[in-house]
Amino acid sequence: MMINKKIFGLIALIGLALFFSVWTVIKLEDSYNLLTRYTQISAWVLTKTELETLDFMQQLERRVTGTDTSSHALNLKYDILWSRYQMFLMSDETQVSKQKLNAGEIVEHAFNTLKKYESAVIHDDINQLKTMLVEFGPISVDIRDLVVESLTGWHTAQKSVEIVKNKDESMYFIAVIFIFLLYLAYQVYKDSKAQQFLAWNDPLTGLHNRNYLLNEIKRRDTHPSITLILLDIHGFKELNDRISYEYGDGLLKEFAIQLNRYCQPYGLTCARLGADEFAVLIPREDFDIKSFAEKLWVKLDSSIKKMDPAKRMSLSMGIASSQDIPSASTNSKQEKLVLNNADLALNIAQKRQNSAAIVFFDPAFDAEHQKRRKLTDDLNDLLTQKQQTQLSLVFQPIVMNSTSDYLGGEALIRWTHPDYGEIYPEYLISIAEKSGLGKQLGMWVMHQVQTLLNQELAFCRQHIEISINLSDSLFDYGLPLMVQEIFGYNRDDLRSIIFEITETMTLDNIDRSHAIIRNLKEIGIRCALDDFGTGWSSMYNLKHLHFDKVKIDRTFVTDIHRVKNQYYFTSAIVTLSHQLGIKVTAEGIEDEKEYLTLCNMDVDEFQGYHFSKPLNRADFIDYCTNYFAKQQQHADHPTAIPQDHD
Repeated sequence: MMINKKIFGLIALIGLALFFSVWTVIKLEDSYNLLTRYTQISAWVLTKTELETLDFMQQLERRVTGTDTSSHALNLKYDILWSRYQMFLMSDETQVSKQKLNAGEIVEHAFNTLKKYESAVIHDDINQLKTMLVEFGPISVDIRDLVVESLTGWHTAQKSVEIVKNKDESMYFIAVIFIFLLYLAYQVYKDSKAQQFLAWNDPLTGLHNRNYLLNEIKRRDTHPSITLILLDIHGFKELNDRISYEYGDGLLKEFAIQLNRYCQPYGLTCARLGADEFAVLIPREDFDIKSFAEKLWVKLDSSIKKMDPAKRMSLSMGIASSQDIPSASTNSKQEKLVLNNADLALNIAQKRQNSAAIVFFDPAFDAEHQKRRKLTDDLNDLLTQKQQTQLSLVFQPIVMNSTSDYLGGEALIRWTHPDYGEIYPEYLISIAEKSGLGKQLGMWVMHQVQTLLNQELAFCRQHIEISINLSDSLFDYGLPLMVQEIFGYNRDDLRSIIFEITETMTLDNIDRSHAIIRNLKEIGIRCALDDFGTGWSSMYNLKHLHFDKVKIDRTFVTDIHRVKNQYYFTSAIVTLSHQLGIKVTAEGIEDEKEYLTLCNMDVDEFQGYHFSKPLNRADFIDYCTNYFAKQQQHADHPTAIPQDHD
């Protein structure tokens, strides 16, 4: 809006300048016309009229006195004067003279007098010609006076005054135009200066910006070594949303002041690179970077904590040096490499979030970064291929208690990479989420489960439950529709699917999480709260989000038969869940004693290596086939010995 107003103002000023320019031209044109058409044309016509009148009178006098014995010359002068008077009276160019000087009446009187003696001139009547000579004497005087008046009279003086006035007005308008042009030049200069400032500086804090920083790093040939420190305020976005954007802006300004105040005595360049990311450029080799960074971190971290009422913000630092760059790198890439290296170090520092959140770049970071980039590209390619052998699902059986004829299985993703071997599932999920492939990967898992249920496990579809772990990118309002498009709209079929949700996915917005889970329930999908007991908000989530199941984390299962406090805590979870109508699944069971202890607590479902490790697709199909065959055998022969879970 501000730019539009400036543009409109400049257009208006230019319009005014053009208007004054046109007005000045018009005034100059009027002055020119006044000078030429009146002073020159009118004076010239009157002068010619006077001269030809005098010529005629001289010729008339010679004829009357007998000096000229021929009447032919008089007739010629008579005809010329006749034409001159007639042209003067009829010409448009003489209108000014006729109106302003009353020349029309004088010339018309002279013309009528001339016509009165036409016969005398034709018949050469000397007596009449003498009378004509006497009568034309005053007429010639009047015409001479007209000429003088036109050149030096009051009217001419008045016109001169008007010309001078027009000249003064024109100079005034030219001065106004000049002032406008100066103002426009000033505005252009001011805007250019503002644009120059914005090109190299951050408008909020006044510090230099990313462009300036990169340009300074590019000038590495003037410095034997440079070091770049990147700083990030962790938790700033939450404070910005929680309090106000105005408060957040004030915090950033104060942070910039503190940063610049600390670095200025050393002659260091400070910059703001993003919302809550800052940088310090050290173009010196003889400088104790480690000591400086530690003191800077202490000062700034303490400063932001004072400005944060909740004391949740913290500061992270990533540090990289130009000495870390291979000498073979071209100068055009060095500034980006230094910045990228510092950014890699900062990412690692952000994950630590403690007093040691200062990380110096290590070449191993870059190797890890390149690995993640390659895995991201490869994962993207795999998810677009219909036939591939690297990605697969394994299924870990979930055994129900003796009162249920159901069997469960948790779908777990695996990736066997040709270069890096087995990729840890958590690492794979992290790559997918950070690269924007999380939803696409989740859809791939759902399609694999859908094919398994509709084909190989169709015989037990109504008695099997497959659990699918949801990622953050899948947990949104579009999830129910996506599920129906993949698995179909039959509620009985959808009862075979259970989504496992971690509590961290629900913390940001409880109302949103409640709405998504409610919409899933409406189409027949059940939800389980995974890793229950590991977070401080688990009880709150259990109360408000209406899960169908909770999965007790293995940290509470291991050695449960030996650790009393662990036993009491887990028993309380089971009792509370059952009172809320929620089933309980215990995961990570590795021996018979743990299993029996959990059975005595009336846990509903069991999962762990005590029953089975995760199985590939074919082995899981065999497991299901054998499981339900034994179930049928036990139903046909109730006295048969129950199956051994081992």
